[in-house]
Amino acid sequence: MGWLAPCLVFALLAAPALRLARMPGKAERSVAAFFLASATGLSFRLFAMADGAADSLFELVFNVVGHAALSAACVALFVFTRTVFRATETWARRLQGFGTLASVATLGAVFVDGGLGNEQALSVLFANATRTASYAWCFAEALHYWHMMRRRVEVGLAEPIVANRFGLWCVWTGGLMSCLGLVLAMRIAGVVMQIGIESAPNIMGVVRVMILSGILATMTAIWLSFFPPARYLDWIEKRSEA
Repeated sequence: MGWLAPCLVFALLAAPALRLARMPGKAERSVAAFFLASATGLSFRLFAMADGAADSLFELVFNVVGHAALSAACVALFVFTRTVFRATETWARRLQGFGTLASVATLGAVFVDGGLGNEQALSVLFANATRTASYAWCFAEALHYWHMMRRRVEVGLAEPIVANRFGLWCVWTGGLMSCLGLVLAMRIAGVVMQIGIESAPNIMGVVRVMILSGILATMTAIWLSFFPPARYLDWIEKRSEA
């Protein structure tokens, strides 16, 4: 079972990345990089922390790669969100730059202050918060555009398929954001209550179940938003006409 969760996470997230990587455009490339880095980061981190702490050299290497990949995924998602939703906004460019710097800085802090061996180190909490923030921005933008497109569909100014796509983006970004947010909340609660993950190994089982459940729930939304089958598109069109 120690290998099952990481392998499933990698397979589920890497599959859309490989298809998107073949598509032209900066947005497609950035979201492909996001999915591939997330697949690597989450699966490596799940394996490294299977028993609550990265103790062996093998687990430590997996943890280093996992943290680096998750920070790279965070940067890619910041790029994707700005490119798709706020390409011409100065504040969005600055937010992307700040998010990139925060991702690199927190990653360096994890390597320096012992965060590789302590899941409740301050650097790990800040790194998780930065990663969660990248999802939150994408989720907020998708939610905003979904509401806007729904109103336009009602008056015939937008296609229902476009509105549905933004709704699906809300589902997968919100689902992944919730996974990371809940893990972050658990770690903060552990710090406040002075309960270490190492002393409660069952916590990692809960974390794995939460991440797998969130990813399984959002995979359908990911595939329908980027690779919708013709039957699904026809169903959306017919539902809007009813």
